[in-house]
Amino acid sequence: MSQSPVTNGPAIAAYIAGASQRVLPPEVADMARLCLADWLGVAIGVLIFAGLTAWDTQKIKEMYSVNDDGTIAGRKAVMGALTLYLDFINLFLFMLRFLGDRR
Repeated sequence: MSQSPVTNGPAIAAYIAGASQRVLPPEVADMARLCLADWLGVAIGVLIFAGLTAWDTQKIKEMYSVNDDGTIAGRKAVMGALTLYLDFINLFLFMLRFLGDRR
């Protein structure tokens, strides 16, 4: 089974978010620790989905063949568009969390 960012990304993000909470000194207030952990999680999420967008784009480029008929090419186009759409939506949501006001 091949390893890909899709399978490794969430595990890495969860590990880093959990490790960041253990590294902080105990004097830090719980709210500050939560905000820092949230910020790190969002920053990691932005990086993961930026990488997934690039990876999916390369996967779509490799998927196309000159010998495909119109029906197959159309289905591949729809699947590729949906994949990139989901990547962009998730990237946008993480960027909103990263840049948004936390009141």
